[in-house]
Amino acid sequence: MMITRKTVRLGVAAVLLTAGCLSAEAQEATASASAPSAPDDRPAREIVIVKVGPVLITQADLDEATRGMRPEVYAARRDAIITTLVNDAHLDLYLKDHPERVSEEQANERVDRDLAARNAGTRQELQQRVAAAGRTWEDYLRHVKRLVLLDLIARECEERAGDPEVVKTLWEQRRRDFDGSKVQLRQIMLKAPLYWPPERREQKRLQLEQIREDLLAGRRTWEECVTESESARKHAGGSVGWVGRHEDMAERLIREVFHLPVGELSEVIDGGDGFHLFKVADRMNASENKQPDRRRIAAGLRRETMMAMGDELRAKYPVIGVEEPRTPAFLGAPASRPAGTRPAATLPSGTTVESAPAP
Repeated sequence: MMITRKTVRLGVAAVLLTAGCLSAEAQEATASASAPSAPDDRPAREIVIVKVGPVLITQADLDEATRGMRPEVYAARRDAIITTLVNDAHLDLYLKDHPERVSEEQANERVDRDLAARNAGTRQELQQRVAAAGRTWEDYLRHVKRLVLLDLIARECEERAGDPEVVKTLWEQRRRDFDGSKVQLRQIMLKAPLYWPPERREQKRLQLEQIREDLLAGRRTWEECVTESESARKHAGGSVGWVGRHEDMAERLIREVFHLPVGELSEVIDGGDGFHLFKVADRMNASENKQPDRRRIAAGLRRETMMAMGDELRAKYPVIGVEEPRTPAFLGAPASRPAGTRPAATLPSGTTVESAPAP
């Protein structure tokens, strides 16, 4: 049975959960691809953009998530928002498979804490605000449960990083992953967003595989090949700069390239936003005298935990593109909200649409 997703317009995090993790390059590359499309008379709920296992992410979900955006913001953010919808779907499926991870009591406690922190009135008033925004209370609670789950994972990783034996083992076995060592990378990226059908994405993968073969065989130079990149960074030779193991770059990408020898090419990597080919230009190891930083270790463990969850979920609930979204008819129109309400009224504290890190 396929489930049509009724989306809450709230971005939730999982910095590394799904194939998503849109890079800045992908957002730049897709900004120009968001021109208005031909008129489409189908109801938005019937236009399926992406399938996530049994969940259907439709045009109606995207319309709700982008309502009131200016055209230039929509152009820059559309693909990142679709990735967030995919992330949310995966998190909901994870919680359905593991209901013991977040109880109703924990979710309700989070709502009560949030109401108190905001001085936002009663639960009944919050329910009225949620309803006025066109959402159900069940939608809102699902969102809250995602936040509780992510908070729980963060606390678990902090506890592990606070265990001297865990830190000692990590420092002995994987020091460079956690000591701030960096690699200097160059990349060639070909855009293939999540909503593209598999056969279209496969064409891009094969194109990048051919580029990699040409480089390995010496038929073409990096400087020649990088001109085919669809990243704005191609004008700088594809330079990504210096990147740490658990910093800046999507976990799905950096885990595959961080330990490569200088001068070596990576395999072609599916980053969700497209396909990436990296070359390690240089390496800079941290001082041998550096001591473990538990906050850095906790952050790294969290990223790795989320990525492992993402791997599990993608295997069980594949992300399959169906069709490119159309440009919403209301694009640029102001969002409709009842007088006297604020958009933040239905957001748990510390969460905004723009603050959601992507899985």
